[in-house]
Amino acid sequence: MRLTMYVFCGGVALCGCGGPKVADDGGLPNDSDTGGPCTTRWWFPDEDGDGFGTQDGGAEACEPPFEGYVTQAGDCDDGDGSVNPNAPELCDGLDNNCDGIGSDRGLVTFWPVSGPPEPVEGGLGGTLLELNDPGTLRLCDGAHTGQLRVSAAGVTVEGLGGAALTSLDAQGAGSVVSVEEDAELTLSGLTLTGGDSSRGGGLNCLGASVTLSGVTIAGNHAEDGGGLNAEQGCALTAQDVTIQENHADDLGGGARLEEATLTTNGLSLLGNSAGEEGGGMYAQSSLITGENLAVMGNEAPLAAGLSWLGTAGNVDRLTLSDNLAESDGGGLFLRDARLTAGAGLASGNSCDNAGGAFLLSGTSTLTLTNVEINENIATEGAGVWLNSVSSFTWSGGGWLNNDPDDVYHGGQSWALTGSGGGSCLAGSCVTN
Repeated sequence: MRLTMYVFCGGVALCGCGGPKVADDGGLPNDSDTGGPCTTRWWFPDEDGDGFGTQDGGAEACEPPFEGYVTQAGDCDDGDGSVNPNAPELCDGLDNNCDGIGSDRGLVTFWPVSGPPEPVEGGLGGTLLELNDPGTLRLCDGAHTGQLRVSAAGVTVEGLGGAALTSLDAQGAGSVVSVEEDAELTLSGLTLTGGDSSRGGGLNCLGASVTLSGVTIAGNHAEDGGGLNAEQGCALTAQDVTIQENHADDLGGGARLEEATLTTNGLSLLGNSAGEEGGGMYAQSSLITGENLAVMGNEAPLAAGLSWLGTAGNVDRLTLSDNLAESDGGGLFLRDARLTAGAGLASGNSCDNAGGAFLLSGTSTLTLTNVEINENIATEGAGVWLNSVSSFTWSGGGWLNNDPDDVYHGGQSWALTGSGGGSCLAGSCVTN
């Protein structure tokens, strides 16, 4: 009868573990048939196959008690192969290397569309990072220094903790983010600051598609487009975006658009300034649509809030307030341009000459629905100033305390307080 012997190593039954082998003739084995003493070790279950197991479920044995057991423990998440003591730390909110330090502060990681994540060693470190392939770049909480240049379609850049906790500072080396022709970028949860360039200190978009969400662009400088520059067919989408306290030497302290499109669902231009015109925004030959556009506290010699040349806009919930121009156009200056706006407020804007809230020249048209026009100041046309070939139509809303008048048209002032609607065209104003 052939015998099989089991020796228990650490409580696990193993066939032949250190026990005598069975002799070929079925009798007792000789010395050459003996397996020798049992040398045991600990084995740990490794469910995610990353070479590290968990302490729980470990067994002491000479050989792996089951398939998938390994000799190294320390895996703090055995369901994720990217988490183990030998893994690189990534900007993903996880303790990838199981060192017990949960913070990813200062880390930068790129996830390509295919392939493993690529940590950016030492973060950006004040350098220019070129994104030439589709994928997602994540910046964890912290004040990062450096610049980004995007030339690929399908690129996402995320500040993992949001704009209040995550910033990218170009330290005066150029635009913080540059997006080249035909590229596609989605940018979210990040503050862009410290940019200094000829155009677009914070963001410069040339013929690309850029979506901004939860982004702050603040403290940048350029000759044109202190905070943002978009041209050559750039298509911008802005959701919950703040462009604040940027400066342009010439045009567009907050933003400059030329042959561009802007779709807004929450865009605030706050406290920006320009050396010539368009403290909040300068837009030429562009299209602006959407809702929740707030233009507040901007300054420029001409058109402190918005300067639109050959530009069309259709905006719901427009706010123009407390913008200050040294000459003409405290709030919005339209030149051969048109705006249709609803459910808004134009208040506290001022200039030293014409058009406290709105100034229309050339063949411009302004249509307002349910917009309150209150407490604006100018020498002429505290509420609206328009020439003989421009037109202004309003319905709903109201007029209150504009100094010295509500509208200046056809060489005279018009008081529209109490009127529920009307139009101004060809030298006269008619109320409904």
